[in-house]
Amino acid sequence: MSNPDEHSVPCGFEDAHKCWLESGGENFAAKFVSGPDDTFYESDYWKIIRSAILNRDEFRCAKCNGKAHQVHHLNYRYVGKDHLYPKSLVSVCRPCHGLYEYARKAEGLLQKIQSRINGECVEASRYYARLLQYRDDLSELKIKFDGKVAYTRDVHKTERDKEIWNQQFEIRQKHYLEASAKLVGAWSESEDQKIQRVRSLLEREAENCRDFIKSALGELYGWEETYAEPRRVAAAKRMAVLSDAALRAKEALSKPEFLTQDPLGKCPKCFGQVFQRESEYLCENSAAESNPCNFKIRLEILSQPIEPTQVSRLLKEGVTKAKA
Repeated sequence: MSNPDEHSVPCGFEDAHKCWLESGGENFAAKFVSGPDDTFYESDYWKIIRSAILNRDEFRCAKCNGKAHQVHHLNYRYVGKDHLYPKSLVSVCRPCHGLYEYARKAEGLLQKIQSRINGECVEASRYYARLLQYRDDLSELKIKFDGKVAYTRDVHKTERDKEIWNQQFEIRQKHYLEASAKLVGAWSESEDQKIQRVRSLLEREAENCRDFIKSALGELYGWEETYAEPRRVAAAKRMAVLSDAALRAKEALSKPEFLTQDPLGKCPKCFGQVFQRESEYLCENSAAESNPCNFKIRLEILSQPIEPTQVSRLLKEGVTKAKA
């Protein structure tokens, strides 16, 4: 993305834009793709942004309408180019700032749940253990938010603090795994049915997470729709490219000479069947419309041909007789 000109800068943020350009523009923003740090909050750019937001909001807290002296990022996606997305920032008083942070923590939790839902799962018991953890994490956020407990960041000041935290984490994980094994083990279903059941429960937990975020943000919930359309267009273009690639793979896999082949073995990634093609050994699920498998082995590696018998042995036993 090239640096925008002054005509695309929101009114009231011209000074911030000038400082942003002097600081490196997009190169400055690239430093904070993982979120702001102390150097960001100490920068002249942030000081100008903070002043502009407080003045825009007339020093009124977005949550309680009290006196505000702090500025909160509703999302870290735009850090480093905040002046171009001013609705991602709101003025807050100190107590309410902490309450908004619980919403951010819930957003991070929601991303974990969504990732778990969309990812592969081969063991329902471990799948359910993560659900138990997510439930407890969300419950803890709700209790602190409802009790208006002051938000504090998890900071390990010493190696001993980190060691204690890791020990407590391992104890919790062991508890979740034991509880999950007992609960899921009592279900009279196939493993696939158990996985689908847990996935449905995770989807319900994701909805609970969204409800909490909505209640925590109040009127600010849905603010990001202001900037959502450009991302939707970009996402649609990416999906079109992926769909074209899947279609080509599907066409290649549907050739008569391919369909008449005997499979060489099961794919170690998705357990589909592996076949030989013109230039590679490929999983049949590489043509799947959703979550296509990317497992493949070239017919020749380091100028040495890879024979079907070697691939079959590799898929079955995990080793081949090929010499280096």
